[in-house]
Amino acid sequence: MEKQQPERLKSLDALRGFDMFWIMGAEEIFVLLGSLTGLPALQWWANQMTHVEWHGFHAYDMIFPLFLFIAGVSFPFSAKKRLSIDGGRKSLYRHVFKRGLLLVLIGVIYNNGLNFDVANMRYASVLGRIGLAWMFAALLFMNTKNARIRLLWLSGILISYWLLFVFFKAPDLGDPDHYSMRGNISSYIDRILLPGRFCCYEIGDNEGLLPTVAAIGTALLGMLTGEFLMTKLKP
Repeated sequence: MEKQQPERLKSLDALRGFDMFWIMGAEEIFVLLGSLTGLPALQWWANQMTHVEWHGFHAYDMIFPLFLFIAGVSFPFSAKKRLSIDGGRKSLYRHVFKRGLLLVLIGVIYNNGLNFDVANMRYASVLGRIGLAWMFAALLFMNTKNARIRLLWLSGILISYWLLFVFFKAPDLGDPDHYSMRGNISSYIDRILLPGRFCCYEIGDNEGLLPTVAAIGTALLGMLTGEFLMTKLKP
């Protein structure tokens, strides 16, 4: 007798598909259409399909955070299934560490191929941020008792991140603006702690160390959302 497949959360699958549509390069279609037709609406959307240089954001800047949020939403469902099949938290811990660290490794390999020039390798990556943020968020989720404590962790992460920018700036480049490309504390931390080469700025990496801490909050918010959906979907 065939095992009955667990029912999937179709809305989450649809959102994941929507996000993957843009990750796979669909923005080029709209950039081309905007250029060919000259229609203001398409040109506006084509502009939204680019990264801002620094301040503010476009729709394109939300694609990666949405993917991390979706990965977070999935975790309570997959964790419950894994615990019911394997019957132990040790297996879940192994899965979390393996997945997180494997993504970091794949990110390093993707950026550098198999070039072992340690001084010029890029260690930060999109995959690395997903792996680390998701892994630490999962560990927080697994080791806190309820949503209230998780919300406190989420608030603490985001408020601490904000306060670092408010009260500290880069002391080495002479820019007094705490939020500028040259004056922010995040790029300074990359310069003193992150080895190898940077992308896509000379003075810090756009997947650097400090924003990865904030990304833990994005993944944890997804996990809280997934937990909420699980309670609402119970028969």
